[in-house]
Amino acid sequence: MEDIRTIDSISCKEIYVILNKLGLFYRLPDDLKEYISKNQSLSYEYDFNIDLPLIYQIDNEKTKAYISYLYLKYINDSDDEKNILLRKYEQNEKVYQEKLIEKYNPNNIFKTKNPETIENTSNMVGIVEYKESIIKKILNKIRKIFSRK
Repeated sequence: MEDIRTIDSISCKEIYVILNKLGLFYRLPDDLKEYISKNQSLSYEYDFNIDLPLIYQIDNEKTKAYISYLYLKYINDSDDEKNILLRKYEQNEKVYQEKLIEKYNPNNIFKTKNPETIENTSNMVGIVEYKESIIKKILNKIRKIFSRK
């Protein structure tokens, strides 16, 4: 995960609002609290409802990742829960890597799964017409004038 101190201003605002409403902002280290407080967007408004599940209220993927990181690193005190979360993160990463391998498998990269895609791409390829720029035209005319004499 990238350095936590590179959080964009919108994510800072969302993290600040969420952790304050949940009463968990105080658990962060002072320098991180100061960074989030200073770098949050002043123009962006974020409304958080404590009665709704957190997963349905965060659309920004970066905010989800940062909050899960902050929860794992600073907020959560239970070693058992940390181990469960770490196993879940590892499992998610394995699934993600398997999907990437399936999608970008180097052994099958030149094989096409759908013959219609070949036809569609060949129809989209056109001939590019080369046009000479105005400056080149002027320079060529000047060269022709001087080369005649």
